[in-house]
Amino acid sequence: MSAPRSHLQDQCDELDQLFAAVLPLVKQYQLENGQVDETKVVDFATPSELAEVMDFTPPEQGKEMAELVECIKTTMKYSVRTGHPRFFDKLYAGSDSIGQLGEFLTAVFNTNVHTYAVSPVFAVMETAVIKRVAALLGFNPDTAEGSLVPGGTYANLTGMIIARHKYFPHVRMEGFRAEDKPIALCSAQAHYSVRRATMMLGFGMNGTVSVPAARNGCMDTIALEDTIKSLIAEGKKPFFVNATAGTTVMGGFDNLVEISRICKQYDLWLHVDGAWGGTGKWKRLVIAIAIVIVIVIPFYLPLNGDFWCNFLFLFLLLLLFCIGWEGSLQKINVLPYFAVSVIIMTQPTPHISPKIK
Repeated sequence: MSAPRSHLQDQCDELDQLFAAVLPLVKQYQLENGQVDETKVVDFATPSELAEVMDFTPPEQGKEMAELVECIKTTMKYSVRTGHPRFFDKLYAGSDSIGQLGEFLTAVFNTNVHTYAVSPVFAVMETAVIKRVAALLGFNPDTAEGSLVPGGTYANLTGMIIARHKYFPHVRMEGFRAEDKPIALCSAQAHYSVRRATMMLGFGMNGTVSVPAARNGCMDTIALEDTIKSLIAEGKKPFFVNATAGTTVMGGFDNLVEISRICKQYDLWLHVDGAWGGTGKWKRLVIAIAIVIVIVIPFYLPLNGDFWCNFLFLFLLLLLFCIGWEGSLQKINVLPYFAVSVIIMTQPTPHISPKIK
């Protein structure tokens, strides 16, 4: 066996030194999160105060190991402890050890899933993940299609792009025409990314019409139908309805059954944003999904993992550690975090999985 090239050997030796220096800090940091009364969620400092204790100027040359370790300590000191039991600022929490390992190995592999040639294992794994999620939602995994995207905002944008392509296919090459007048509808409680999506797609934030919501955060379906009729009478083209399975403020679940009926009647694309609570309401989603075209499920929220940990590698770990899970919410809660959203597209009539009752 030939000896490894010297620079690769140097990298391995450096990695050993880094682990020896940093891993104890990580373990200590994790353990401190559990010391609820002794450890604060954040040792807050203003930007100017941070600039006094840390040098944010990109160095011209690399730092010595000791300097790197001190920088890591300072970063830990002033960062928000999302793994602290009293961290309630956002809809996520600290990461799981398996997710952390997945993040590290993702950087080691340093690949992309844009072609099979460059990433054969992960390319096949992506397909397996999409089929599994489709089955969990009650769809036939052999006919449903999907995509992995980095978060709910991007998923909502992607869903609207797909709908736009269906109702305005000429836009792809020509752009919008004066007579198109596209309109997307969503609840007044819907996520801000819906309006941002219409801005990014070129028909403006005024191209999103907000439908009133009830006090429980759910879309008023009577107002939805009235709004659609009014828009059509004005010569506009409503084509996209964003329903929400768990609004971010009130936790409201829109009446997907009634909204789907309305969308079918007026030939509108129904998009379900399940970023907040989609994974906690499998049965409710499946019951209503008969004419839903796209549903968004971001797994980093309920499964407690790093934001950008590679979803595909983590699914490999799921296969190793969680064989035989039946899709129950109890088992889902103990799985590692994922850090992407899943867009599932399906035919109008789904196959309802016997495991989801």
